[in-house]
Amino acid sequence: EAVLKAFGTGISQRMRWTEVEVVNERSGRPRIVLDGAVAAFAERHGLRDLDVSLTHTNDLAVAQATTLWERRAGCAST
Repeated sequence: EAVLKAFGTGISQRMRWTEVEVVNERSGRPRIVLDGAVAAFAERHGLRDLDVSLTHTNDLAVAQATTLWERRAGCAST
């Protein structure tokens, strides 16, 4: 959900949270892997970088995603 909100789209029928996967690098740092319509949106709109920060307690989980977009001629600002 944090990734889709960072994209400015939120969850929609075309882009689902199940197309966003969090995997751990060897260092333990979380990395996002995109699939399906979410990956297509990122490619089409020029996603250059995506970072996520995760934290949790027994009762709460929080994720914050930040994006960096390439400015492309003919594309609306994202």
